[in-house]
Amino acid sequence: MKKTILLVVGCAALAAVAYSATRLTAQVGGTAAAPQVTKVGVINVGTVFSKYSRALVLKEELQKAFKPFKDKAEQWTKEIILYKDAIDRKDFKVEGKQYSKESLEKAILDRQRALQDLDRDAKAQLGKQQEEQLVHLWKDVNAHIKAYGASKGFHIVMGYGDPTDPKEQDTFANINRHMQGMDVGGLCPIYVAPGLDITDEVVQSLNAAYAANSPTKTSSVTPPKK
Repeated sequence: MKKTILLVVGCAALAAVAYSATRLTAQVGGTAAAPQVTKVGVINVGTVFSKYSRALVLKEELQKAFKPFKDKAEQWTKEIILYKDAIDRKDFKVEGKQYSKESLEKAILDRQRALQDLDRDAKAQLGKQQEEQLVHLWKDVNAHIKAYGASKGFHIVMGYGDPTDPKEQDTFANINRHMQGMDVGGLCPIYVAPGLDITDEVVQSLNAAYAANSPTKTSSVTPPKK
């Protein structure tokens, strides 16, 4: 999961800084004094991405751009199944029409190759778009979190990744993911005091800012030629 991977990196270093800040009253060499008490906030960035209006708009746009590829792939897959069934039955009849075994085998091969080409085209046309969207969203969310955290008096805001569905949080897969992250030096919140998880507040702030800007259009992706 890209979001989770991005969030794990650097958490240990941030925690060390937070600990040091509570112990030191000033920096060596006359630099600004560190705060006596460090206010640390945490954010489930996966939840932010799943509820941020701009992210949802871009996701819907990408799904629309992907639909022609998906429809064509489903059609060809359905035809492959029909042709294979006709060969297995040895009557070589498909939807009331009679074919030869050779023609059905050729049709299957043609569609299998077409599916490979379609997959390659989809990755070429939509893959870059998806990457650009993720980069833009990350910069957007990251900048907003910094501004929001500073406005609320937080000295450090750390991100973590957890499933948005509470039912999935205590599953083996999620627990194992946390354990693997900690094995490589990452940190994940075990207990967070009330008021320090600012996920919902950041989502509300992001959506309010997005609504205020009222974007009229987003980036577009050219659908495949028929």
